[in-house]
Amino acid sequence: MGDDMAVRVPFRLRKLAWLVSATLAATGTAAAAPAARVDFTIGGVTVTGADGRSRPAAKGLELQSGDRIVTADGRAQLRFTDGAYVSVQPNSDFSIREYQFDGKTDGKEKGIFGLVRGALRTVTGAIGRVNRGAYQIQTPTATIGIRGTGGLIQILPDGSTLVTGNSGVWSLGNQAGSVDVPAGKAAKAGPNQAIPPSESVEGPVLPPPAGPLEVRLVQAWDSLPSALPGLGPYAFVAGDDVTSSGLPASLFNPPNCGTSAGCELAAWQLVSFSPTPYQFHAGPSQITQGPDGALTAFTSGAQTTALAGTQTDFGAVDGVVAWGRWTGGATLNGSPIPGFQTLAYVVGLPTPIADITSMSGTFTFNLIGATAPTDGTNVGKVTSGQLIGRFGPSPTVDLSNFTLSIGGKSYNMTQNGIPVPATGPYAPFLSGVGVMGTGGGACAFTSCSAQINGHFMGAGASHAGFAYKLTDATTNTVGAAAFKR
Repeated sequence: MGDDMAVRVPFRLRKLAWLVSATLAATGTAAAAPAARVDFTIGGVTVTGADGRSRPAAKGLELQSGDRIVTADGRAQLRFTDGAYVSVQPNSDFSIREYQFDGKTDGKEKGIFGLVRGALRTVTGAIGRVNRGAYQIQTPTATIGIRGTGGLIQILPDGSTLVTGNSGVWSLGNQAGSVDVPAGKAAKAGPNQAIPPSESVEGPVLPPPAGPLEVRLVQAWDSLPSALPGLGPYAFVAGDDVTSSGLPASLFNPPNCGTSAGCELAAWQLVSFSPTPYQFHAGPSQITQGPDGALTAFTSGAQTTALAGTQTDFGAVDGVVAWGRWTGGATLNGSPIPGFQTLAYVVGLPTPIADITSMSGTFTFNLIGATAPTDGTNVGKVTSGQLIGRFGPSPTVDLSNFTLSIGGKSYNMTQNGIPVPATGPYAPFLSGVGVMGTGGGACAFTSCSAQINGHFMGAGASHAGFAYKLTDATTNTVGAAAFKR
């Protein structure tokens, strides 16, 4: 009998172990996939899990459903797995109450969040775009739904909930009713639940930014891993019209065009007497830049153009790429250019074509900055866009959902398979691109057309940029945009 037990006990143990493991797999008690990750923090930020354990927030920290994020003097940027972003402002208490997303929108996805103190800026991801009924932000005095993409939510000192829309339409509701909050409008739900929310003229009251740059977000986001000296991480996004207008150029590290490689330039120039804006792509030896990296002159053939007016947009990132928009005047070989209206450009350290042809794979470049698009009369904004590099012996680049609005009209530019010549020495690309009107009567009377003129920048094609021209009937719109991998 002892021998028989010696045989059967190990069998029973093995069977029990199999049952336990099968039960764990079936009930999903194995390690859950993260809901979000911390992109970066500034100042004091603490994360408390559903188990009550607290830990300091740090870049790369995984967040789970049930986590609570509390900021003191700091702030945190969170990136969710469905593509949503949340920027938690100082002195805030934000929680991920229930979150489920397995990479597809099949009706099981859910995003329920809480804000009991402070403020946050948010851009919804796939959950808010596809299954709007599954997305909510709950506050002590209201429930906030989504029929849009971005906005700011704040708990005021009296407990009221203030929602300011940046894009799309938000829904602010309490027990007495609800109100829609479109882009550019605000609404408030007070502490008395018997009074329905109503439109408000109050603007958001946020703590001062952590240094000269504040994190802003609406639709396009790219958190830059590099940092300004003494300021920590930073981001440029569409909430700032994807431009750095109003920020001093001294904050940025300009492209180092003093190297033997120099810089490369792509631009469009708009003059009132010309039916077609002038496009150019200048090599490293043809460009003159100021101490902040801004373009001041360029040479094409035997002609030198000098910018003599005002640079209304300017930004530069990582010492690799800069972009800008000049208005008010320019000279050609010392003589004023008649009818000059604007020049939009992107300039940067050129990527050797050998870097790209030796790489294999697909690489995504996110929008980090742009000039405000202009047709010489109206000034608009860029709201999103990506470049997709497909590198190898025969490299190509895709333009994906580059969207802009100007003069009440909205456009989307997309094009696949733009060739990048493998003959070198650098990596420019030039192509007509598809353009579709998406609002305001854009492309209503004739088909629209667009062209881009760009290049890859930085070692290993770390950055990219292009200048563009968009034609709708008799109107030409020009601008420039920068991207980072």
